[in-house]
Amino acid sequence: MTFLDSEPTSGPSTRIVELVEALAVTTQRLATTEKLLTIATQRAQIAEKNATLASQRAEKAEVDKSYCIRMSESQSPLIKQLRETNEGLQDANRDLNFKLQEATRRKNQILATHIQSQARDILDEQELEQLASPCVSTKSGVESKKRKRKADKPDSAAHPLKKPKTPAIVQCTQCYIKKWACDGQTPCTNCIIRNKKRSCKRVKCKNFRKGECKDGTCTFAHESDGYTYLVDHMVLKQQDGWPTEPSTRLGHGVGGEHHGDEGQDDHGYDVWNFF
Repeated sequence: MTFLDSEPTSGPSTRIVELVEALAVTTQRLATTEKLLTIATQRAQIAEKNATLASQRAEKAEVDKSYCIRMSESQSPLIKQLRETNEGLQDANRDLNFKLQEATRRKNQILATHIQSQARDILDEQELEQLASPCVSTKSGVESKKRKRKADKPDSAAHPLKKPKTPAIVQCTQCYIKKWACDGQTPCTNCIIRNKKRSCKRVKCKNFRKGECKDGTCTFAHESDGYTYLVDHMVLKQQDGWPTEPSTRLGHGVGGEHHGDEGQDDHGYDVWNFF
């Protein structure tokens, strides 16, 4: 008995339909199997590519690491030098700031000392002027009382009263400029009190007038000592035993002349030209 004999006899058309359906199923299964095989192959290829990329990445990492090591080794002296230079600059900046602070402190101290010295000088000048004015008026008044008149002498007609000879006083440069009462000493009291001994001068330098004086220790008056404010020789008379105050009418030019009679119209000054 064969396979065809065991099948029911339903006709040839039914058998053909079944075979066609079975063939279609088999074809689908084969197509699915081929697709699965294709996917598996692709997966294997992708895995190989991933492995290759991983190895390349590892190699690149090793190369980068070695490059970094070489660069750091080659640049380490430069980096060290730059670090040392930076530290040196910071130290120099600190030193400069410290020196600047010290210089500012010294400058402030010098300014304060200078201001205090000027204030003391001004106070000394004011005190000296206040003391000098009463002294002149008091001394002049006392000595004027002691002087005798012509009528007090019994032989005034036979022996007329002569003008007493008093030593002339030449004002120094500082007393003339400041209009102080000079005592005629060398140096005078005003210059000693104000520590101006080197500026206490009275006569113009002949060589300086000709432009030939180069002596730094010259004891005669020059431009820096008030040369333009002095006549050639200014003699201050004594009135009642004390020098008169400087006149505001005396010109500042060189070679002033004596006007009128002695003791008149010159405000107590006799001007002489010795050059």
